[in-house]
Amino acid sequence: MGFVVVHMQKIKAGGVRGIQSHNNREHPPKTNPDIRPDKTADNYDLVSERNYSRKIKQTIKSQATETKTVRKDAVVLCNFIVTSDEQTMRNLGADRQRAFFEKSLAWFADRYGADNIVNATVHMDETTPHLHIGLVPIKNKRLSAKNLFTRQELQAIQSDFAAQVGAEFGLERGKEGSERKHLSEQQLKLKTAEKELAAVQAKIEKLNRQLEQKHKSLNSLITASTKIHKQAMAEEKRVYSYHAEQEEPAVKSLPGGNVVVKKDHFKELLEIAKIYAANYSTFQNLTYKENEIASSFARTKQLEHKAFELWNKQANLSVDYRKLLEENISLRESNKKSFSDLKRTKALLKDAQQQMNDFKGLEELRGYEVKTIGKAVKCLLNDENLTERQKELLKGIVHYAGCDQEPAEIGGVLAGMIPKTEKQLRAQYKRVCMKLEDICPLEERMNLLEEKRKLEKTLKIEPNPPQETIKRKPRGHDKSR
Repeated sequence: MGFVVVHMQKIKAGGVRGIQSHNNREHPPKTNPDIRPDKTADNYDLVSERNYSRKIKQTIKSQATETKTVRKDAVVLCNFIVTSDEQTMRNLGADRQRAFFEKSLAWFADRYGADNIVNATVHMDETTPHLHIGLVPIKNKRLSAKNLFTRQELQAIQSDFAAQVGAEFGLERGKEGSERKHLSEQQLKLKTAEKELAAVQAKIEKLNRQLEQKHKSLNSLITASTKIHKQAMAEEKRVYSYHAEQEEPAVKSLPGGNVVVKKDHFKELLEIAKIYAANYSTFQNLTYKENEIASSFARTKQLEHKAFELWNKQANLSVDYRKLLEENISLRESNKKSFSDLKRTKALLKDAQQQMNDFKGLEELRGYEVKTIGKAVKCLLNDENLTERQKELLKGIVHYAGCDQEPAEIGGVLAGMIPKTEKQLRAQYKRVCMKLEDICPLEERMNLLEEKRKLEKTLKIEPNPPQETIKRKPRGHDKSR
């Protein structure tokens, strides 16, 4: 009795095209050596669909009415693989296999809704016949694989499916509470190939032991046959040499092809014939053993050839598995970097929002020209500490403001929002002092004095003490006169 295998794979929007290509065999297989193109014609559909993305969108629109928008990283398709081990599926036969797959589809349609089924495809061109069922995870009119396929629901699927479908075909549930985990497709194929290789090697060793025993038996039979043959030849030689010494020949030819043999000679020939008759079955058994050994040798050669093919298959799967691991590690590093960039961008946006909230003159920005903001943002693109992602975001703002061809500048109200460096403040302080030395209207002079006072406070410059007024003597006054 075999075990039921029901394995689920979550597919996001970016992976729909790949699972469609695999199920419908739209392209020649490159990473799956188990697919035999000469058997692809035996595949068949229980629910046929050539455009998964269109079907998924239609299903979400009609069934998930409570879902307003679909996130880019949302799971839009759950792909179930239904099968058992290779030997069990082969023993079912073609008719019972199809009945098993049809009842499996009916069970999933009854449990999760026939309208949510996207596809159901049976693959007969791989090592083990299996069924792919794709369904859109909808619960309470919402798209949510997390809420529909909880840990408890996945365990219930294993138990209920085995009891309601598998039991009819002699299949049972796997060990409940087992610590064994689902393997990926490449890991499963690698493990299966290793098991097949080990089984073939064991069979070869068993046949080699049997062949060795038969060789020993054959050698003993050959030795016994050679000994009997030598004894018979020696006896025949002795008889002929004895009669050659007699005056009359032991055998006389008569007309008509008959011969006359002496009585003593006839007895000796009869003894030789009895020896051959007694060992005739031995010679026959010897011939049978020789043929059996030749057949075993041919079978051993076939098994060795199959073992060599399995070894090559295992080596290819190991290479593919290593490549997938390296690609997975690379993707993880890329995801970490992207997450770090996203986190930094969020922090910058948060700081900018805080600065905007703290800015007292925010009301003055209302109705301000968008191009002024775009020009100011364009100045930030020269910051070397920005990541590529942050630069793309800023370029998007500049493009939205229509400032791609405009010069980068900070002006208007935004000039007060951008913090200035100490060097810029000192230059501004110098300009204010120079203006105060010139003659200017009283109101402008008061504003310049206020600005100078603020700059001195910011730059922590001690104000100059007021100079004593020097009284000038009236012209023409001289004490010496």
